[in-house]
Amino acid sequence: MALKINDTIRATRVGGRRPLSAIRAIVFHYTANTGLHATALGNARYFANGSEGRAASAHFVVDEGDTVYQCVPLDVVAWAVGDGQSGKYGKVYGNYNTVSIEMVSHTDASGKYYIPEATMKNAARLYQMLLKQLPGVQAAIRHYDISMKLCLPTDTTEILTRDGWKNITSVSVGEDVMTFNTDDGTATFSPVMDVVEPYDAEVVNCRGFEATENHRLWAKPNCANSHDFRETTYGYILDGKKQYVIPTSARYTAPGLPLTDDQIQLLVWVQGDGHYMKKKNGEISGLEFHLKKKRKIDRVKEVLDANLMSYTECFKADGSVSIRIYDKSVVDWCEQWLRNKEFTYQFIDMDQGQFGIFAEEILDVDGCRAANCYTSTSANNLDIVQAIAATHGVRSHIGPLGGGKDTSVHFSVSNRVIGKLMCDTTTRDTEVSCVSVESGYILIRQKKDTFIVGNCPLPLIDEKKWADFKKLLEEVDEVVTKSKMIVDGKEIEIKRILKDGTNYIKIRDIAKALDLDVSNKGNIPILSKKG
Repeated sequence: MALKINDTIRATRVGGRRPLSAIRAIVFHYTANTGLHATALGNARYFANGSEGRAASAHFVVDEGDTVYQCVPLDVVAWAVGDGQSGKYGKVYGNYNTVSIEMVSHTDASGKYYIPEATMKNAARLYQMLLKQLPGVQAAIRHYDISMKLCLPTDTTEILTRDGWKNITSVSVGEDVMTFNTDDGTATFSPVMDVVEPYDAEVVNCRGFEATENHRLWAKPNCANSHDFRETTYGYILDGKKQYVIPTSARYTAPGLPLTDDQIQLLVWVQGDGHYMKKKNGEISGLEFHLKKKRKIDRVKEVLDANLMSYTECFKADGSVSIRIYDKSVVDWCEQWLRNKEFTYQFIDMDQGQFGIFAEEILDVDGCRAANCYTSTSANNLDIVQAIAATHGVRSHIGPLGGGKDTSVHFSVSNRVIGKLMCDTTTRDTEVSCVSVESGYILIRQKKDTFIVGNCPLPLIDEKKWADFKKLLEEVDEVVTKSKMIVDGKEIEIKRILKDGTNYIKIRDIAKALDLDVSNKGNIPILSKKG
């Protein structure tokens, strides 16, 4: 099928002019259109209309049809890949020395992107056509290999793992992190598939959230008639005139803990107001609650009675009461779920019903219902409680209660709203990184606030698909182009075939250039001096 080039629809967001001799690579992109109805024409019009204010364009857009839309002349720079980015070829290729081809993509029933086979074949045909015009081309590469990085600042970003919050640079491939499923709004632990090597980039801050401008977000307009979250980019939100809601928590598809409601309540009280009694030799002998508030005394006794535990009461002169359980096995059982009388990340596995019991009890033990917060002197407890909240559908922030140090987890029922209408944005250059997970979304924490955000996606054309695609680039047509070879300072015209960045020249052309005779012995060529 012969391709037709339509150059009547021109992109408006472009750079300056350049000589064709400057072009060293052809870059393949995918459009990230959703659904099934996107076309090359529609994407060309998107570039012509100003790319919604984004500094974005491409030289060509290809779909399954026989018409290719050329949006930018070859001697004009397109704003397609960025420059100085951290991809494999980010320091070698940029906008100035590349030609960009956008392949129209779609999403299937599960929401995953794909590029139709016919579209890839058309892109390969276009590539072969371009090689005839651009003798300086050395390579065919993916956008991902230059600048397809959607990243987060390493100095402020943590990811929730099974072992707790970890700095984004400390997470490894194969390690389970908390991910988010946009299909049903649930969260689950899933393995990291890839890690982005840290690099320097500009991040934008809006109301405490920081990311590169092209970072993907799951968001919806902050208005009464908008109910559906959808994928967008941070830059799109910031450039627009609307405020957007982004999720801060999700409901984890937790297995539940093998604990009764009464046992969960007991563990909360042990952590908050209990202490382990010790003999003079340091051996733990049991559990004690030393309380003064009648509300707490009555509640502890209710919890102990519900758990069928025997205890003694000792009334002190100051009006306080000591409630003691002389049974070391109770302490041993508590320490299966606590660690040195602090919460553990095991509690994340509570089901939603167990979480409701837990959340209510911590407010009674170490909380303030009026301020809707949980307070602790232990930073570890605060981190864990916030992780539990974020994985059970509750937004929270760690901060001071009335001033001073960060001693409280503040729970909130309000949405997290971002957008330029909320406040001015700030930018800074800093080290960034990210991870890749199958669902495309992760739970993070920045400066003690939690967010659900997109991750750095694996390339749509992964390494295997890319290898297959490069074969397609070679197989669609074998293109022979005119080139030159210099021998002893003399330019000699030759014919070449470029495959995967390598020049292939006929043996007889080489022999002619070197003034040699050529013969063969079976499949082995023989070059010899003439005469």
